[in-house]
Amino acid sequence: MDWKDDNQVLKALIALYNRQTDDELVTHSTKHLNGMGFNTVDAAFLTDIAELLVINQKPISQAQFFTARSCLYKYSMQLSGIDLDSIPLPSTAYIYKYDKIVSDGLLKIEKGHLQFYPNVFPSDQIRVLNFRGGKDKNGKFYWYGNLNYSNMMGVVRMFPNLIKDSTVDEWEQELLKVDNIEGLNKTSLFEEQKKATSFLVKHKRALLALAPGLGKTVCSILAMQEIGGNTLIVCPLTLTRTWRNEIWKWIKKPSAIWHQTYGSKPYEFVITNYDTLTAYTEEYINLHFDNLIVDESILIKNHHRTKVADDNGKDHWKFTTVRVRCVNEIAQSVDNVFLLSGAPTSRYYDDMWSQLHILDSKRFGSYWKFAERYCVIDKLKWGWKISGNRPNSDRILNEDLADIYFCRTQDQVVDLPDWIFDDVEIDMLPEQAKAYISMEEKFIAELPEGDTILATNVLAQITRLIQLASNPILIDGKSDQSAKWKAAVELLEFEELPAIIWTNFIYTATSITDILLKKGYTVRKLTGSTSSQDRQDTVDAFQHGYLDVIVAHPEVGKFGLTLTAGRTAIYLERSYDGDDYYQSLYRIRRIGTTKSPHVIHLLSTINEKNFRSETIDHVINRVLKFRADSSYKLTTGIIREILQKRLINV
Repeated sequence: MDWKDDNQVLKALIALYNRQTDDELVTHSTKHLNGMGFNTVDAAFLTDIAELLVINQKPISQAQFFTARSCLYKYSMQLSGIDLDSIPLPSTAYIYKYDKIVSDGLLKIEKGHLQFYPNVFPSDQIRVLNFRGGKDKNGKFYWYGNLNYSNMMGVVRMFPNLIKDSTVDEWEQELLKVDNIEGLNKTSLFEEQKKATSFLVKHKRALLALAPGLGKTVCSILAMQEIGGNTLIVCPLTLTRTWRNEIWKWIKKPSAIWHQTYGSKPYEFVITNYDTLTAYTEEYINLHFDNLIVDESILIKNHHRTKVADDNGKDHWKFTTVRVRCVNEIAQSVDNVFLLSGAPTSRYYDDMWSQLHILDSKRFGSYWKFAERYCVIDKLKWGWKISGNRPNSDRILNEDLADIYFCRTQDQVVDLPDWIFDDVEIDMLPEQAKAYISMEEKFIAELPEGDTILATNVLAQITRLIQLASNPILIDGKSDQSAKWKAAVELLEFEELPAIIWTNFIYTATSITDILLKKGYTVRKLTGSTSSQDRQDTVDAFQHGYLDVIVAHPEVGKFGLTLTAGRTAIYLERSYDGDDYYQSLYRIRRIGTTKSPHVIHLLSTINEKNFRSETIDHVINRVLKFRADSSYKLTTGIIREILQKRLINV
């Protein structure tokens, strides 16, 4: 909600008042700890103010309004689930305005801390930002907290009518000021790419989230060239050669690739992969690199930590995932660190915490405080669980992280032709449909009731359904019954080439490749068994027009590969992994794309007595359509809704 909109604040007050139980309304107190309505401290005051508006049909004073608003901020989580537009506001509801407007307080910088002197009561909700209370030499009370941009923006949103002292204005202007780098004007970079490069040079430790295809690599190379020193680049193994080629292309400097080894003296640019880094972390740290680039930083999103004791018996937190722990260790030994990702989250915004913690462990110390700020948390009796992103949290994130996070979509940087999407339904062959229906009925019968997040065993059953919807041969090894496979091959006869066929299973990729070779197509496949050199050779051949088709697995093709020569992308099989799908889409729509790619989703259906039934393909399709805006949790409720719907006429 917009805390600067007086009407929205009044509606929020009325909405929470209406969530009180009848006996709580009568007693002006909180009797039921049900997580709804006002808490015990606020109940009396906020109920009185709400009843002035709703029951007595009277306006409230400016002082009453400011105090109520300062109380309401702590109820942000409740309010995120309420449609405030549907809350009626009495025509008599308004605020008496005084000629002299009293601010919420004064925000200033003193002795390296943010200090907030409140004029409103209560103001202790500021504690959620880790602010503590103190008194100045004149005995005046104030709150103080760590000086960082996230904290400043948190206080401003919490007390929107505050006054910023000149010390805050000057600090903010200097922090966000980014000077253009003169040398970039001689390059072919787009304007937003120049801004991204300058941003990295200014802030030294930053997360660069340019959408796939927008040149994260070149921006970071040119930024490190400007900063100077020796740079270590950590990336997926498949991208090591890409990095070497890009370094030579843009700054004409040689670089070394260290795979399963390490050198005695660092080059100006050293490229290694995640597995090598984890094997030789201490050796890499001892080489004392000046700079670090971590490519595809979504791979270090795991936030889990455990408390361990050091040699002196002092406890400290340590990442449990080896990859994250090793990247964190080397990042703490390097001055300048750039994390690069086309999509730094795969589900909810809490995915960003570990990446930001690696950049600034003091500012982003607590995972759960970060998650509470940007995500919806279900506080269950057996623990806390993230269940979604808060409304407007994307905007708030960009505001809070303006000095450490540079994010741009493709449309913000360059005018590229858009995708053309088509969902093509393919009726299963009779024997295939029979096998699928049997598995589906058993699956639905075993699903938990309600809107339950899927358990591991349920995900395994979904994989079985995906296989049957593609071709039963993926399960039994002998029943080759797939109208969908035939449709994919047939589409190539009239769709524009070159094309990419995305598959989810190696057997499918191998089989489709063999079928297409027999039909005279020039085709190669990209799977987990394809070597790094063969992958690059395949991409080069595709880009130069030597191939008609690539058959690829999204897990292999989703990072770093440029396939802009592709005119058609056929998704023969898809999993519920939104990150795989999202990244693979951007392989064909990048800088260099000149024509709208045609993206075709093949969806198996069941034709029963003149009714067409949806399958697991439709479940996956519906889930992934939400991926562009935010992750959509896959639940048993969604699956039941779709799989039990057999009402679509042919």
